[in-house]
Amino acid sequence: MSATSFQIGDKVNWVAVRGGDRSIGFSERRGKIKELHPSGATVKMGNGRSTFVLFEKLHKDGESHGVTNVFNALAGKKGGIESGVAK
Repeated sequence: MSATSFQIGDKVNWVAVRGGDRSIGFSERRGKIKELHPSGATVKMGNGRSTFVLFEKLHKDGESHGVTNVFNALAGKKGGIESGVAK
């Protein structure tokens, strides 16, 4: 998504990836846009902290993204992967 797709106050989510020596961890993060920048946004999270997130990683609340679809497919929920193609 581009900067014009987002506005201050929008509720957004993104996937944070953490890597260790032998594992990778994924977690969905949520927050509300506080500031817009040329390449991303400052997002205030539920714990009160703010972080910068690139626009390419942000999704408006309610919109699904590839990683969520994969997790849903693994959990047997609708809207996941069918025929090897993420929806």
